[in-house]
Amino acid sequence: MSNRKVLNFRGKNGHIYHFQVYGKNEQLPSTAALYAFMNYSNGEWRVLYIGQTIDLPERMESHHKWHEAERLGFNYLAVCLDVSLLMIDDDEKNLIQFYNPPCNEQLRR
Repeated sequence: MSNRKVLNFRGKNGHIYHFQVYGKNEQLPSTAALYAFMNYSNGEWRVLYIGQTIDLPERMESHHKWHEAERLGFNYLAVCLDVSLLMIDDDEKNLIQFYNPPCNEQLRR
């Protein structure tokens, strides 16, 4: 059992996703995941970007939204490891449509 902070995200369709919180430079498990660049400030969490990957550490190595999210205060990475590769596209879109993160231009509709 992990002592890691867990955030519950809600999709547009009401589905609940459980995300574990990592420091933005912390070592990540090598696995498929949904992930969110987060800002935590003044006691509040803000979703900056939502994405998906089949290999989390590899995706973070040169992420195209990393610097944009840093300008918005990116200081934590939330990771949902309970994913199905058959549903990951739909789950990502479901979350983006609910949170409308500022660094996601696509999948909002």
